[in-house]
Amino acid sequence: MSINNSLSHLTLYERRIILTGITSDSSKTAIAQTIGKNKSTIGKEIKLHRSLSHKCNMPLECRNYCKCVYDRKCTTDCPECIFFKILPLLQLV
Repeated sequence: MSINNSLSHLTLYERRIILTGITSDSSKTAIAQTIGKNKSTIGKEIKLHRSLSHKCNMPLECRNYCKCVYDRKCTTDCPECIFFKILPLLQLV
């Protein structure tokens, strides 16, 4: 029994094409046209298999991280950046 490719799950090869498209900043539409799938299928696949990564070089080290007006792309020269004060272990006890 053969399964029509448009109705089956994505193959490993198609997933690799999606990954390549993501790393090269291609749109979902462009990736979908490359592998012959609907762009919603690509979006669902990305959403299903994504993992959290920090956008910032210094994640959660800035006190203003939660209310950052610069899309949380922290740099040391950011005018709003205020580092947490790191206390020695003896002061924490």
